[in-house]
Amino acid sequence: WGNATANDFLGELRAQLGDQVADMMQTYVDRPGVPVVSARIECSPPPRPGATPVRAETPRIVIDEPRRALPAGVTDPAPAPWHIPVCVRYGDATHAERACGAGSIAVTSCPTWVIPNADATGYYRSVLDDKQARRLLDARSPVARMAHPTSAERRMTFSDLRAMVDRAELGIDVVLAAI
Repeated sequence: WGNATANDFLGELRAQLGDQVADMMQTYVDRPGVPVVSARIECSPPPRPGATPVRAETPRIVIDEPRRALPAGVTDPAPAPWHIPVCVRYGDATHAERACGAGSIAVTSCPTWVIPNADATGYYRSVLDDKQARRLLDARSPVARMAHPTSAERRMTFSDLRAMVDRAELGIDVVLAAI
């Protein structure tokens, strides 16, 4: 029945749920706006014929450092890192999986698709590859048949594409073609 400061709130979170949760929540308490993340697939290229085999790196999904989502032409006066959890769904023509993490998520095989906001439950914007977005949104595509994007993930994909237009990262013509 009294007042509390943000530090009181974060201190209680730290005591009850640990440092990791408190640090993540502090990001949302201290920073205005919404973060934007990009997830990209990194796999070792297949060896060239006749080339000496090179030790293959573990395939992974790399989550680039989240930044504040701002409209085109606006710069963040005090950029700071966001410490947020990111959950992705990914897979290939035979299976689909879900994983959460930050920085880099090791995967067992090289995925052919990734949904950067699994189940559309994360409080962040995603940067999407327009070709992959089209494949995920087209129910006839093999990627969409395997990924089975939920209606929430499809709505989030449209919303993220529109936000990319607002940030001048994608042309409206590309978004209209995807739709």
